[in-house]
Amino acid sequence: MAELITILEQADHLKAALHKHLEWNQRSVLDAINVEYTYDSNRIEGNTLTLRETDLVIHQGLTIGGKLLVEHLDAINHYDAVGLIRELAQRQAYFTKNTLFFRGWKIS
Repeated sequence: MAELITILEQADHLKAALHKHLEWNQRSVLDAINVEYTYDSNRIEGNTLTLRETDLVIHQGLTIGGKLLVEHLDAINHYDAVGLIRELAQRQAYFTKNTLFFRGWKIS
């Protein structure tokens, strides 16, 4: 019986470690998808940032030489907007003008 308890405890420990890894992996995959979605969406609109440059602008706050400021802002704003939409969907919250106002975004 003691052997079984030891085996079950080890299984629980391994399961917890696996879940911890899966949660991290899911977040990193979702973030990569959000960056690529931002890149593709902005590229369609004529933005000249590369995928790597888009990632650097979003995650490192870098400015890329030879690129327009508006291209940097487009990447940051699109990425933030995607995050907001995902957050609202996860909470099953409504998307309203107040949602944008409280986020500090100007409503036109």
